[in-house]
Amino acid sequence: MHQWPCFRRQPKQQLPHQRPQQPTAVHQRWQLDFKLGIALQGGTLINLHTIQDPVGEACLGASLFPAGQAGQRPKNPTAEEARSSLRRCFARWGTLPDGVQTDNDAALVGKPDDPFPSTFTLWLKGLGADHLTTRPGMPTDNGVMSWCGLILRTDTSSSMMLIRPSVRLGGAQRAT
Repeated sequence: MHQWPCFRRQPKQQLPHQRPQQPTAVHQRWQLDFKLGIALQGGTLINLHTIQDPVGEACLGASLFPAGQAGQRPKNPTAEEARSSLRRCFARWGTLPDGVQTDNDAALVGKPDDPFPSTFTLWLKGLGADHLTTRPGMPTDNGVMSWCGLILRTDTSSSMMLIRPSVRLGGAQRAT
């Protein structure tokens, strides 16, 4: 096909990725973050999804999802799990944010060479919320989220040793 340059797919133009502007009002932007592969006693792995409003400095919600067994690579979060976590917060707080900030997880932003927005981005846009992403390789853009996740991870690791199958949260079992 080298003799037919007009048929070659042009590479996606890489725009400089800038740090998202800091929100100034409550519910202007929620941040969604994942902590993958938290090991529980008995060899079960869970993924922790945390949602925070950086202006209100509040952890708005946390959801747990099964991620496999110890010794295996934890299952990556899915867009449906992210939507489920956000739906819980929408219902609990009775509002929608103006935007949701996530990292560049492929389940949320789609493939890098795809010229179309991801299903997750379109879902947010349909709700009237923008989808913002952190800069690649810059976890400090979600620094507040990292602290929220660290605190919750510490709490879940110490308090979730005994799991009862009858109690479920977000698809994963949780302690009572």
